[in-house]
Amino acid sequence: FLNSFGYVPAAPTLALIVLAVLLLVFKAPCWKHWRSDSSDHHQWFQGIPGPIAFPLIGNSFQLGSMPHLKLSRMAAKYGDVFHLKLGSRHIVVINGEETIREALVKHAADFAGRPDFPSYHLVSNGYTHFGKTVGAGSLVDVMPWLLKFPNPIRALFHDFELINRDIFTFIKKKVEEHRETYREGTVRDMIDAFIKLIESGGGIGEGETKLQPHHVESTLTDIFGASQDTLSTFLQWFVLLVMKYPKMQNRLQKELDLVVGRDRLPRSGDRINLPFTEAFMYEVLRYTCFVPITIPHATTTDTELNGFDIPKDTIIFINQWSVNRDPKIWKDPEKFWPERFLQDQSSKGVDRELIRRVLIFSAGRRRCVGEELAKVQLFLFSSILLHQLNFSPKSGEQLSLEGVYSLPDWIEKKIILKVISLKLLNRST
Repeated sequence: FLNSFGYVPAAPTLALIVLAVLLLVFKAPCWKHWRSDSSDHHQWFQGIPGPIAFPLIGNSFQLGSMPHLKLSRMAAKYGDVFHLKLGSRHIVVINGEETIREALVKHAADFAGRPDFPSYHLVSNGYTHFGKTVGAGSLVDVMPWLLKFPNPIRALFHDFELINRDIFTFIKKKVEEHRETYREGTVRDMIDAFIKLIESGGGIGEGETKLQPHHVESTLTDIFGASQDTLSTFLQWFVLLVMKYPKMQNRLQKELDLVVGRDRLPRSGDRINLPFTEAFMYEVLRYTCFVPITIPHATTTDTELNGFDIPKDTIIFINQWSVNRDPKIWKDPEKFWPERFLQDQSSKGVDRELIRRVLIFSAGRRRCVGEELAKVQLFLFSSILLHQLNFSPKSGEQLSLEGVYSLPDWIEKKIILKVISLKLLNRST
């Protein structure tokens, strides 16, 4: 179980913290509230299978350092829809391609809510998609009583609050500078484009809610936070995998040289003519699945899924890992094999239907709004790097594909690489 700064405390330290908390809470007023909350909601979830929860902490410690793997094992035991508790919060976990798309696409409105987590309000005043992503990253969201007395978790939460306040202040200052110098008809950059759209009365459709001035800052937080984080994580895995499989790296570079040549850099329009490059990119996304669990959803109404009744305001976890490593979809899912996305081994084109089954940006109403832009960025950065550079580990360096479940939030975790050393050779010299 990870705290808001993305590490697992040493077991003895964590045990002492929990013991101290238990001793305090048994005499605290919030214990009465916790018991009342449990009894009021337990009846709703009696029909949904799942592991037995411990008092106060729920199933938190059963998830371990790689929660998505534990959730997938639980799904094998309890089914694609099961129930657990984190602290006092009831969670319904949804697994498997068919069930996930049933919830997020066919019943999109029912599963389109967000939980009312305290830390959601720490980033961009709680307005942004990324704010909700990073804001989900605290134990206090599932154990809010941890804020009621001094403890290491509360101290980390307050540090997290200060960091996010500084980030939003920086972005807000940049937007204010652009507003002061903005001239009608002149768009200097992305910030000006947003100012022009939103502050000139732009909206998302007739009769729908118009975007407000504060959405400039929040949208920029989305773009420079969530998208760049995804890009940097992808590139770490990309570099590792091209070093791990030098024959694939050589094949990628030959394809780039044949299609692009050496006189220019790859462009987004080259993508359709670079099938192995695109197949390699999607296999990185599928194989690593570095967003194994999406930003938490919440039900907006009483609903039903796979025959189970799920009450309004239930927190929903979407296990994307269960799709990207599903042997019913992928042949040898544990194997890194980009050729699976090619229509044939001669690289005539990619299988678009299979590509659409890779689940990394969620689906339905809450899918990542920047998905298509992100895919263009991933293609351009990876293809330009390979076009210009050779990647190889230092002599004697042992490459491992073991990931570290990290980054600021414990619910939408990215699996990032352990630090490795490498050497770069400029291909143009």
